[in-house]
Amino acid sequence: MKLLRFESIRTVGRELPPAKSNRLTGSRLELGNNWGCGMKETRETLLVSYCSNVITIEVYALLFDENSPNNSDFPYYKYPSFNLESQSDAECRANFRIEKHHIPLVEDVLHIPQYFACHQATLSEGTEGLCMLLKLTTVHTCLIHPQ
Repeated sequence: MKLLRFESIRTVGRELPPAKSNRLTGSRLELGNNWGCGMKETRETLLVSYCSNVITIEVYALLFDENSPNNSDFPYYKYPSFNLESQSDAECRANFRIEKHHIPLVEDVLHIPQYFACHQATLSEGTEGLCMLLKLTTVHTCLIHPQ
């Protein structure tokens, strides 16, 4: 997340409501990760700041645009956890283009670790990671060579 600093934000004589995600010092409004907030909290704080006449509509639009995520916000908690055992052989062939009983063999041959950490600090099992990789290559192959 970016730390945005605007020196020229006009205030209308009002102070921001207390929140951990913003700080008004003189004529400087700082928004960023230093106070433990994410993009959603930052955007909410921007809206409160605009509604309280602390920042102008131009500044609100600029900061809101800068603090919007590049990727869609998917509700991951609504999806079931990955479970290879619950998938049928036909689903494995369709999703991964590999037989279900071959996945542990591929794991051993490629020396897939039991657990791995993603760049956003999530932990996943090795089997799940291998299946994600296989799924990505399957989608890519289907786009290149449609059947």
